[in-house]
Amino acid sequence: MKGPTDTRLRSLGRRLGTVVAWLVVLEPLWMLLPFAGFLYGSVLPVQALSQHPATIWLVEFFLPTHTLFPLGLLLILAGGGLFLVGAGQVYLAKVRRAGLVTTGLYRLVRHPQYAALTLFGWGVLLTWGRVVTALSFGLMLWLYNLLAHREEAECLARFGEAYRAYRERTAFVLPGVRRGPFLPGAGLPGWGRGLLSFLLAVVLSAGGAWTVTRLRYESRETLPAQEYAWSPGEGKETVPLLLVKGPAMQAAPLERVREPLFHEIAATLLFSPRLAQGLAEFPLEAGDTLLVFVVPGAGWHSGLARHEQEAAVDAFVLVLDAPIPYDGANFRAFRQEWPVLQMLRSEDVTGETGVVEVQGPPRGVAVPAFQQRMEERVRFFLSGL
Repeated sequence: MKGPTDTRLRSLGRRLGTVVAWLVVLEPLWMLLPFAGFLYGSVLPVQALSQHPATIWLVEFFLPTHTLFPLGLLLILAGGGLFLVGAGQVYLAKVRRAGLVTTGLYRLVRHPQYAALTLFGWGVLLTWGRVVTALSFGLMLWLYNLLAHREEAECLARFGEAYRAYRERTAFVLPGVRRGPFLPGAGLPGWGRGLLSFLLAVVLSAGGAWTVTRLRYESRETLPAQEYAWSPGEGKETVPLLLVKGPAMQAAPLERVREPLFHEIAATLLFSPRLAQGLAEFPLEAGDTLLVFVVPGAGWHSGLARHEQEAAVDAFVLVLDAPIPYDGANFRAFRQEWPVLQMLRSEDVTGETGVVEVQGPPRGVAVPAFQQRMEERVRFFLSGL
């Protein structure tokens, strides 16, 4: 006859078995946490980061957006497919209790799932290469390097010489490279080496992307822009209006829609009463130039998905005092000589209603903080081109 103690032990055993089973089921989710952090860091904090001068550089693009979209999409699909194949091999072997997996993708590299997620990450970078995306990618690689070394220690303890021999003949993550990057600082304790490697990952990823962004901006000589002549009314000064084709207008998948929409936006701006009203209290003079950036507004993606040209578009209009006119190939000289006098932000510039917000001091009043903010805004817009 079994007593209460035996019953409690059996109950505890069943509960522990359930916990273990759930841990096995959820293991892929734990492994995907660094990857989920990479995706989150790539897209979600942009709004908050762009509001502060100290962090706006993180949302700038170190690679032109969308222009490498086909290659990026191919890498994303390949990475996702290879990850599923590698995960399927591992968990099928666990179900069959087949032991060490050394065939299929595991014959090529010891960590094919991490290689696949790295490939996926490169696809995201080529499609949406912000500095914060590069930072998130570097931190993901750092975490997966730590996980890979931990997993290898566990496999070595479990499989012994069989795993040692497999490790010696099989690449780490990249084919042809047998050893993974180890933590620097051999004389430091474990936590010190981890901290040092973390700092290196941050500096190399974010610092490298930031450097590329600045080099691209400082060496830019041309703009993907169409020049128009704009006048606030009859008898008033006509000034050049440079309408920049931003990343959304250059995206390859939108080719059938982007040109008609771009010309519609141009026509709306040239005859926009809201733009004239916004500039009414800031009379334009000879030598001024309007630099206009258009960005997707509310309903942009859903509108384009239905091939509708009425998708909302917001416009940022910078009033420049430009003594050197832009001639299509002198952007550096054009930029270095201007001060930004005012900025107008118009919501839904192609629609019937919207809000026009005017920022900037009166003409002739220099406000360094405003100039710095406008320079940051211009860098942000141009970084994706």
